[in-house]
Amino acid sequence: MSVGNGSTIVLELRDGRRRKSASHLYEICRTHGVHNVIDPFMGLPTHLNYLKRKGIAVHGADPIEWFVRVGEGIVVNDSVILRDFEIGEIVDVAPGRIYPPDRFRAWEGVFFTEEQCHYLSAWHENVKALRSDGQTGLAILGLWWAFAYWLQKMACPDDLLDVPPSELAYAYIQKTERWVGDNARHNSVFHGSPTEAMERTAADAVILTAPEMEEDDRSDARTWMWEAWWKGNPYQNVEPHVAPGAHAADRAGWRSAFVEQLEVARKFPLAIIPTSAAERDHVEALLREFRSEIAEHRFSAEEIYLIAS
Repeated sequence: MSVGNGSTIVLELRDGRRRKSASHLYEICRTHGVHNVIDPFMGLPTHLNYLKRKGIAVHGADPIEWFVRVGEGIVVNDSVILRDFEIGEIVDVAPGRIYPPDRFRAWEGVFFTEEQCHYLSAWHENVKALRSDGQTGLAILGLWWAFAYWLQKMACPDDLLDVPPSELAYAYIQKTERWVGDNARHNSVFHGSPTEAMERTAADAVILTAPEMEEDDRSDARTWMWEAWWKGNPYQNVEPHVAPGAHAADRAGWRSAFVEQLEVARKFPLAIIPTSAAERDHVEALLREFRSEIAEHRFSAEEIYLIAS
């Protein structure tokens, strides 16, 4: 985020982590005969959900907890959905129920209105009351879309419609039903570091995310703010948080962080590494120290996959 004139804070709404196309990953898995895959630094696991619905067993992990909670809803969960009345109980401010009034007041007048902060508090309490991990994950995903809508409207107020908070959240959570499906395989998610996840999981292939150089940081402030929401601590996003191994200040740090992943990933027959034209040569040079065969699938300058065996 950056500070503008006066006390106004303007969020830089970026694209998030390096692009991973679900359909392109599936094409790669199908070409190389991959039946189960792990992404130990998965981010928002919609790509794993796509692979799951295509019949591939998927395993994911991330140091950011809300990504993992969403994974419980759309990766692990095979059949549980949120029915209409259950969605209503999540998105509405229940009459007579007392919600913590100050929980997200730090964001009031900076990122959100008083009403929006009140709803963020209510949603936090309502989601925490859900008893199913699958339903909790679906609710977090739908509310994340509503949260992102608000931030986008703050940045570009004339581009989006004014929608009442409950109505907006209801519409987004209702859409999560289409992400639920059973592939008759065991699928899992894990909250922890990429190396921990790889050590405890067996798979045909691993998707490795090379650290990004600090000056090319693509971190999205929304990600950290939503983690702060899930933890019930709005101050968690005041300074940028960096997941272990996600970024590097210089090439030496980049190499050190990525070597740790590559060393642990030796156990997997195939490694799939998303990269870009700017970083491709650095990634391949280091990759050749651990893998003998390297092929390339290039879809654009910003979306290249190195396939190493």
